[in-house]
Amino acid sequence: MATFGIDKLSILLEAKKITVRFGGLHALQRVDFQVKKGDIYGLIGPNGAGKSTFINVVTGIYKPEEGSILFENQPIQGIKSHIIAQLGIARTFQALGLFPKMTVLENLLIGLHGQLLGNVFSGSLRLPGIKKLENEGQKKALDMLAYLGLTDIAERKPVDLPFGHSKIIELGRALLTEPKLLLLDEPTSGLSADESKMIMEAINKIRSEKGVTVLLIEHNIPFVQSISDIVGVLNFGIKIAEGKPEEILSNPQVVEAYLGKKDGNIKD
Repeated sequence: MATFGIDKLSILLEAKKITVRFGGLHALQRVDFQVKKGDIYGLIGPNGAGKSTFINVVTGIYKPEEGSILFENQPIQGIKSHIIAQLGIARTFQALGLFPKMTVLENLLIGLHGQLLGNVFSGSLRLPGIKKLENEGQKKALDMLAYLGLTDIAERKPVDLPFGHSKIIELGRALLTEPKLLLLDEPTSGLSADESKMIMEAINKIRSEKGVTVLLIEHNIPFVQSISDIVGVLNFGIKIAEGKPEEILSNPQVVEAYLGKKDGNIKD
């Protein structure tokens, strides 16, 4: 397994010896990861490899039995999810969390709920600052729609839109929290080739223009190969490889994990 000498100051997220068990099953076994600031890190592996479990540990949904997670060199394991979000980690889910009967704009405003809910008490008393906050929130959501090229669908409902647009909307909602690290769970799942290209362009734009670091789980191997700076591979809860995409996708151990044979390359 390849290792990399990374300057400590350049590391945004570091996992050390993470172990998670569900009953007698090891979902993760002493897993180490380092995600460098500004990188797009692709995390791949067969179904059941532990990829989603790892993201759930990072975001505080699961607490590891062993090991530590450092974000900006500060431990975050065991911290509640909403606190982790406030520190600068946002995520999307494979199953969309959009409200189909709300407008696109309303769905994006939910991304600001933490800031708005913090002022519910003021709002209940009709104190002067609440209307200003609401207006600022709406402007932020509209600006995000413009940034993602979705202004013309602001008043439409996700249920009436192509699936690819719904994925972009959820991406925008996560970005409204102004994250330093964005975790994407299967961003191209269920998408056509053109829609996947749209997602790729959005992710590259977010990284290059906003400086957001991205860690993504993905089964679309050509997508991972095209977009990732570094690829890590899990299999049965164990990290079996890490390196540049071209190295990883021809790694015999990775090929065997995916295809059940040691020769060839993963084409997907």
